[in-house]
Amino acid sequence: MAPDDPAERDARDSVQDAAERRQHERAESVETTLEAVRADLGTHQYPVTSEDLAAYYADDPTDLPNETESLGSAFGRLDRSFADPDEAFEALVSEFEEGRLEGSEGGSTTDR
Repeated sequence: MAPDDPAERDARDSVQDAAERRQHERAESVETTLEAVRADLGTHQYPVTSEDLAAYYADDPTDLPNETESLGSAFGRLDRSFADPDEAFEALVSEFEEGRLEGSEGGSTTDR
């Protein structure tokens, strides 16, 4: 096929459109997951350790956006204590922003 072949261009556009849709769906999944975690963190008694949160979320069926890790394992890596739900949430978001959970090059997952 010639480089400017309309069929090849349409196929390339279709692949790009599909990739953009997947990226949008993934971003929505991240936001939904983070909103649920933020609400749930408010139900714990504080101060709380990351170890306690890791144990609590160990059996949680919520997969993180990279689908390779649980919330429990993410909290387990933090190795610290949290004074309130906001502090715990921000620590988890920092894990996302640093790319450790998404495997990204460090892009933010929230519009904060």
